[in-house]
Amino acid sequence: MELTLKNVKVNDQMSDETICFSASIYIDGGRAGTVHNRGCGGSHEIDWTDRSLGKGYEAWLKGQPVPFETYDGKIELLDNLHDKLEVTINEALDVFEQTAWLKRQCKTKTLFKLKDKEDPDNPDQWWVIPASFNKLAKMRLRQMYGDNLGEIANERFV
Repeated sequence: MELTLKNVKVNDQMSDETICFSASIYIDGGRAGTVHNRGCGGSHEIDWTDRSLGKGYEAWLKGQPVPFETYDGKIELLDNLHDKLEVTINEALDVFEQTAWLKRQCKTKTLFKLKDKEDPDNPDQWWVIPASFNKLAKMRLRQMYGDNLGEIANERFV
């Protein structure tokens, strides 16, 4: 099952110990509820508006291994549902924010990856051309880099 967030609203001015946000929760494409965090260091507050979908997700998540990196860099598997939900929502929030950042960058720049320069420790590293993406830019990238050209981020949002 896949949990995604939509309609995310972040309030950076209210974010203190944690991120202050609200969002709609979708599970496998269906709207399941809402989540928010007041930004004061507390847990996320979840409201399952579709209780069967939300409780079904919770039952599924209980049996899933959810890794968590501790402050000292160790990886631990979480065992309680509350922590698993927190981490899963945080990961979905990170994906939403990364996609939003990438979308903003692609409005005025061309972002791409080169296969021989990919860094496994930093998969979100992009080469940037400070010009808008179009068919001509794509053609020039293909001419310059040939088979070494990896993903062109702008193509995600066409």
